[in-house]
Amino acid sequence: MFKQISKFSGHPVRLALALPVLFFSLASMAQEIDASQSVQDRPRPDYDPVGMRIGSLELDAGLGIGAAYSDNIYAASRDEKEDFVTELEPSIRVSNDWGRSVLAISAAMSIGRYTDYSSEDFDDYSARLDWSRNWVAAGSLRFQAGRIHDHESRRDPTDEDSFEPTTYDVDIFGMRYSGRGSALMYDLLIDSRIIDYQDALGPNGIINNDDRDRTENLLSLKVGLGSQRVISPFLEVNLDERDYDLAVDDFGVDRTSRGIEYGVGFQLQQGGIISGEVLLGRIERRYDDTQISDSDIFWTRSLVEWNPTGLTTISLDFETRIDETNYATASGVEVDRLGLTLDHELLRNVIVSLGMRSENEQYILSPREDDIFTWFAKGTVYMNRHVRISLELESIDRDSSVASRGFSESVAQIVLRSAL
Repeated sequence: MFKQISKFSGHPVRLALALPVLFFSLASMAQEIDASQSVQDRPRPDYDPVGMRIGSLELDAGLGIGAAYSDNIYAASRDEKEDFVTELEPSIRVSNDWGRSVLAISAAMSIGRYTDYSSEDFDDYSARLDWSRNWVAAGSLRFQAGRIHDHESRRDPTDEDSFEPTTYDVDIFGMRYSGRGSALMYDLLIDSRIIDYQDALGPNGIINNDDRDRTENLLSLKVGLGSQRVISPFLEVNLDERDYDLAVDDFGVDRTSRGIEYGVGFQLQQGGIISGEVLLGRIERRYDDTQISDSDIFWTRSLVEWNPTGLTTISLDFETRIDETNYATASGVEVDRLGLTLDHELLRNVIVSLGMRSENEQYILSPREDDIFTWFAKGTVYMNRHVRISLELESIDRDSSVASRGFSESVAQIVLRSAL
């Protein structure tokens, strides 16, 4: 729930509308700094946690404690239910730095408890092992293995109204080799994920999620000109396979497919004022089952950050992609996403953010189409190196051609995070 928020009435609305006024009135009070990094990414030496050294090991640990209110916890189109949820998020990372090589083990949990609707309680966790080696001239190599146990949000379009949230496990194995020099940049990624959904109980009995289990394999290569340029062109090619465990799903469809994404783009770096990348290309997806038509769509991906001053970052991102779905006989979901975020540093330890996201989701070979609009406002105060507090308001509306899939939800949450 820390990641989900929403629509308000009364005083919260007036507070949200007052944020822009507060933004401009306090801007003159903040000390101007160099606009070489975004507001969110720049280091804050007086407030960044430093961890703990134990011999040759470095220990980083954190704990998040939060409370959130949602006016529609089931993301329902009618008969909305409201509730409060309390969430606990402990995390730990232990690493050993051998100069150019680093070995790290990390783990995290997210434990949520609802006040009235305990059937929505969740216990998520993740664990990961990372090894990396860096060569100054030859680039860096990284291996990763891990497991994630998570639950599907009620906002997820694949939610099937089960009595309890659908849970799933993901086993991850990956390797990345990348480097950047004055003449050439390159990035090779190999990623494999084994996804296993658990069955759930719904209004009509057992919901069979075995037909969603699959293995996803990805091979990605990105090659371009080096970093000593304002504009650096590159070429990117991604090959992937989505292999489903069962021959056919409950609708009699074999969803196994293979895809390719290829495109050209450029990375932009203008003296720390403007940075990011823009890519244009094509996505082609081929299915084993002749009942499903192959897909061939325009591919876009972009994230551009503009720092008009050292205190403000404006981020624009957009993307077109094809997502998996288990909705009826739809072969996939064509997603067009646009986002705009403004981050401002009121004081060295106070950051406010305003943003919006707009998505159009077209279910391929299905009449279903969803339009989703989200806005959010967030404020974070860094108390010291070890403690920060965040307050966030979010509203999401999904307008769907399938009436039962539309909903509106508003969430407010406050989170206290501590770190070594």
